[in-house]
Amino acid sequence: MPFVQRLRNITLVIAAVSIGFTSSPTAAHADTTLANWGQQSPAQAPAGRAYAAMAYDSLRGRTVFFGGDTWEWDGSHWSTFLTTVSPPSSIGPGMVYDSDRHVIVLLDNGGNTWEWNGSNWIQRATAASPPARLWTSMVYDSFRQRTVLFGGSASGGVDLGDTWTYDGTNWTKMAPTSAPSARFGMAISFDSARDVVVLFGGRAAGQRMNDTWEWDGANWTQRTPTALPFARFWHSMVYDTQLGMSVMWGGDHIEPFALGPINDTWLWDGTKFGSGIVTPAGNPSLSFQVNMMYFRSSGIGTTTSPARLRIFGAGTGPPLISSITTTGDFAVAATDCPIAPNPLAVGAFCNVQFTFTPTVCGTVTGSLVFADSAAGGSESVALEGGVLSAGCDGDLGLIASKDVTVNATSPAGATISYNGLTNFDEDSTPGPITCSPALNSTFPIGTTTVTCQITDSDDVTSTVSATFRVTVNDTDLALTGAPSDITVGAAGPSGTAVTYTAPSAVDEDAGTPAVSCTPASGSIFPIGTTTVTCGASDGDDTPSTVTATFRVIVGDSDLALSSIPANVTVQATTAGGAAVGFFPPTAVDEDATAPSVTCDHGSGSLFPVGTTTVTCQTTDGDDTPSTVTATFQVTVIDTDLGLSGVPADITVDAAGPSGAAVTFVAPTGVDEDGSAVAVSCDHASGA
Repeated sequence: MPFVQRLRNITLVIAAVSIGFTSSPTAAHADTTLANWGQQSPAQAPAGRAYAAMAYDSLRGRTVFFGGDTWEWDGSHWSTFLTTVSPPSSIGPGMVYDSDRHVIVLLDNGGNTWEWNGSNWIQRATAASPPARLWTSMVYDSFRQRTVLFGGSASGGVDLGDTWTYDGTNWTKMAPTSAPSARFGMAISFDSARDVVVLFGGRAAGQRMNDTWEWDGANWTQRTPTALPFARFWHSMVYDTQLGMSVMWGGDHIEPFALGPINDTWLWDGTKFGSGIVTPAGNPSLSFQVNMMYFRSSGIGTTTSPARLRIFGAGTGPPLISSITTTGDFAVAATDCPIAPNPLAVGAFCNVQFTFTPTVCGTVTGSLVFADSAAGGSESVALEGGVLSAGCDGDLGLIASKDVTVNATSPAGATISYNGLTNFDEDSTPGPITCSPALNSTFPIGTTTVTCQITDSDDVTSTVSATFRVTVNDTDLALTGAPSDITVGAAGPSGTAVTYTAPSAVDEDAGTPAVSCTPASGSIFPIGTTTVTCGASDGDDTPSTVTATFRVIVGDSDLALSSIPANVTVQATTAGGAAVGFFPPTAVDEDATAPSVTCDHGSGSLFPVGTTTVTCQTTDGDDTPSTVTATFQVTVIDTDLGLSGVPADITVDAAGPSGAAVTFVAPTGVDEDGSAVAVSCDHASGA
């Protein structure tokens, strides 16, 4: 189960698509602040598989996965790579990230070395190489700039106990004076605070191991903490730089009691192991695979084979189990459940195995009792056992394996059927099972205990019984008629009073529960958006409280401009136009202090000849819109062009039949720009 580190707030990634016990891929991360797991739900993921490998590329921020194909995880998405060259599919290959050369290093089952640069796989030719193996363990020692490899399983199932290092060019077989026993399926991590490689567990000579070793670059040293996780192999371990500890997860610990795969989390700080699970405020509880179990012994004093019960962490907080005990002729044979102060994480499971050794001929009952931190201080599973042997017909049994929870279908409750009853007897047809209240009847809202029994007169214990609970939830509590969002304008700086019609509660009860809303109708709602929450409660409903929300949006829309100047027309006074003065508009707002007004052309500015639009605006952030504008026009006209020195009328006598030549002084052009103005006359002087 490869386990890699991300150098950000979410630092640990695990994928059950690798060495796991599921056919579906799952991505999860661990939050280092709380040391809790959170499942991720990417749109695509590698197909489910076992014995793949993963490593985290800290330079590119990608988790690299290899299981015959190559994938990368960026914290929210998986991406697949189609490469022209690739390592062969391998079972439990070694794979690490070389943080100095920024490449992924992979050792395949044949002992070949490969490197991934983020886009391609490259096979490296080395002068020496570890021999072929499966299920090896590798980690990168960033202090010594070496990849460290230990153990694995060689051809023919031979356990290996060799140590190798890889410097990016060649592999070197190390010769430590002490080392862990030959094994495979162990987990190792590099503790960068203490500059040591940490190794835990594995399978050696057919046995799961729970020993702890550390490598200092030259030798292995065994550590002997007082408390140890259960023996296991095929687990995962990584060093968390934020926690300053190695984090170990899961594995397989079938021996010696067929307990199977586990999903516990442990922290190693260099001296001791701890669960590292933070117990938040909440209501912890346990849930059980079944609520009742039956045993049949072949004789008084004969112990049955162990039966296994799976227990789950439930509720809203991890439960603390202080003890696991039995009553009656039953005994605990083995367990992997954590005992306080180590809690069972919510969603995690553990197993208990127990046996039955009858002391009398007949059916006996007992309990498997968990003293824990749940409400009431303990939870239990009912146990029943009988004996069938020559001279003892005492095997009649009846168990109800589970409770029933349904939703009400009417105010009267719900009708249920039940298939969780199982009877045990050597007779093929023991008497009928009867229950009170009868099955397939209507059960009222709430919890009803059903007692069932069966009778067979030839058994020593001729009548046995079993109980289970039927819980009918009242789920019809609802709110109807919730207002839509309301939008109004502000009546003043504090907002405005808004009234609305509250929603109505709907329930099967004769008297519907009251509805309360916050803020109440008629309240002063401030400028902006306020969410109104209305709720109704009824203790016999599930959930017991329902809510509905809507929004009241009070807009401040009174911002305006008044006394906007009228359009202005003036005569140009210079070639550049004319200076024009005006009184800017006045801002109007509900605020005690009106915002200032600015204009893009100030009063007294020089306006050019022609028409100029003046834009004035004011802004107040709590208004909608927050800025308002107004415009007016300033027109500068040029009308002073004239002629001066225009001659008076001239009268002369004709000099001949064609008239007379007349000379005169042409008038002069006059303009404010001071430049000469050409003057032309339609009859020239002297003509």
